[in-house]
Amino acid sequence: MVILFSALVLTILVSFFISFAFLFLSKHFNQIFKNLLLVMDSIPDIIIILICQLLFIKLYQSTGFKILKLYGIGDNVYLLPIICLSFVPIVMVTKIMIKIFEEEIEEQYVEFAFAKGLSRTTVLINHVVRNVIKSLYSHIGLIYWYMLSSLFVIEFLFQMQGFTPLLYRVSDSSLSSVVIIMILIPFGLMKIASFKIYERRVLNG
Repeated sequence: MVILFSALVLTILVSFFISFAFLFLSKHFNQIFKNLLLVMDSIPDIIIILICQLLFIKLYQSTGFKILKLYGIGDNVYLLPIICLSFVPIVMVTKIMIKIFEEEIEEQYVEFAFAKGLSRTTVLINHVVRNVIKSLYSHIGLIYWYMLSSLFVIEFLFQMQGFTPLLYRVSDSSLSSVVIIMILIPFGLMKIASFKIYERRVLNG
């Protein structure tokens, strides 16, 4: 759960800052960046994980310097699995947020704010971001389910003692249902808490 929720938070934060910075690029660089996202989005997460592991192994073999622990045999690893689990969702969420930002900028209230002489940064932060967060909230479930499915691959490749070994050890279907429910409960609580924070900080100003 530490890896799953850390990756989820990392995905949302990094995607938000990347998509926000995207708005200040020129049209030429915007198109280049969009093409780059399309290429990165086509790369399966398992390929990214294997490439990361091979790079760190080659670096260790060449220099003898061990940057990160790669396998959780006897103990869990955290940093590299979190990064690998976040990579593909970051690309996916960044594409979604860029689309949302572009649609919001075309709205009449944004044109009116610009006409009043407000700066681009002021309009984006004080007006557009609020609606973008609202739209992003509706995609949280999709992001979570995608990351949960990728987590099983992460646990297997990094030899971690997580959800996958637990499900394999449970032979009773009723106990399997309990395990699945226990996986879903933290997400439900997180979504309720995030909505309360969003309702208090954003909707009510």
